[in-house]
Amino acid sequence: PAASPPPVSAPDPAAPAAEPPEAAGEPSPTAGEPAEATGSLDPALKRFSHLTLTLTASVGTATLTVRDWLNVGIGSRILLTSLRHQRVTIKLNGVPVGVGRVVLVNNTLGVEVEAWGARPGP
Repeated sequence: PAASPPPVSAPDPAAPAAEPPEAAGEPSPTAGEPAEATGSLDPALKRFSHLTLTLTASVGTATLTVRDWLNVGIGSRILLTSLRHQRVTIKLNGVPVGVGRVVLVNNTLGVEVEAWGARPGP
């Protein structure tokens, strides 16, 4: 079997910069802008509309040895377990609520939602 690359590599000054994720083909709504008009907010939920929630979308993980961790420094590249175009799980306050893909929106990373609901598919 071919040897896999180390999870952490020293910066390579000759290497080109990593490419950013692909930009979405057309403008999409961002946080606070619904994709479709949904009418007025349900009166039962209106009193909660000011609460703040934390949304996360993890791009990947890495398992490092202590030796690898000690070799991490500015410019190091850490290989993650996910592929460039792999879907990401969207979590709301730590609870999975959707699936999407990483996109570039006005030079900022974002997530385009592909599935949304209580138990989204992979």
